[in-house]
Amino acid sequence: MLVIDTLHTQGDIIMATPYELRFDMYNTALDRLKESYYSVVQEAKEARDREGVVATEDVVFPTPAEAIAEAEQIMNFVNGPH
Repeated sequence: MLVIDTLHTQGDIIMATPYELRFDMYNTALDRLKESYYSVVQEAKEARDREGVVATEDVVFPTPAEAIAEAEQIMNFVNGPH
């Protein structure tokens, strides 16, 4: 989801600055990682409640470095082959 807080218009076209685009890409990447994290946490909780199975692995909340790496993967996909 691309959210643009500050809008720059050129005619009827809404444009974002490169900074805004990078920041939105970072937030999108972080949201994807957090969604994955919370999904794993929820699955572990349900397994514990349903079957009494306790997860053996600690789930670690995504770090900024991981979000940047994810954003770079998104950027590489968007930019395509050179």
